Amino acid sequence: MSFGGYASVEYLRDFPSNTANPWAGNFQLLLSRLWFDRWSTQLTVGYHLRTNHSANVQVDLPDDDVAGPVKVRDKRGTLGIGIASTVWLGQKKRWGIDLEYHLPIPADVFFYRGGNADRNGSNIGSWAIGGSVNTGKHFFQIFITNTREIHTNLYAPGGQSKNPFSDRGNFFFGFNLSRKWSL
Repeated sequence: MSFGGYASVEYLRDFPSNTANPWAGNFQLLLSRLWFDRWSTQLTVGYHLRTNHSANVQVDLPDDDVAGPVKVRDKRGTLGIGIASTVWLGQKKRWGIDLEYHLPIPADVFFYRGGNADRNGSNIGSWAIGGSVNTGKHFFQIFITNTREIHTNLYAPGGQSKNPFSDRGNFFFGFNLSRKWSL
C-alpha cells in the first residue's frame, strides 16, 4: 500500500474575456495498492480552489428581482473523488488496460444558491479508458477520454468534461510518455 500527496498552484495565461479566476490551486491525497501482482488501484481525494475558469457564467436567480440570467463570478472550490485501476497482461506484465474516473462532489450544486447554471451540461465527471506499455525505462499510455485537457481541476465547473454520448461526439484522444533516468 502506498500513500501520496500532491499540491500545485497555477496561473492560466489567457485573455481576461476568456478566463475568470486565472489563479487556481489543487490539493490531493492518494492511496494506491497492488493486488495479486497484476492489478493496481488508486483512490484520489482532492480539493481544487477557484475551479470555474469560464468567464461567461450566468445564472437566473429566482429571488433577485431581475428578469433573466445575470452574470456571476464563481470563486468556489470543488471537492472531488477519483478511482483509477490498471490490469497488467502477459507473462512479463508489459501491457496494461487502464481505467480512470473522477467525480466532483456534490455534482449538482456547483453554482450560487444550489442551482446548476448549465441545464444542458453534464455532471458525469471525467473518465478515461486506455492501454499502457512498460518497456523497462519507458512507459507509454494511450487513452480515450471525455476531458479535453489533462489537469486535475478541469472536470469541475467551467472545465471541459462533456457527455460524449449526448451528441455522438466529444471523445478525445490523449497519451502520456515517461522515462526513468539513472545517475
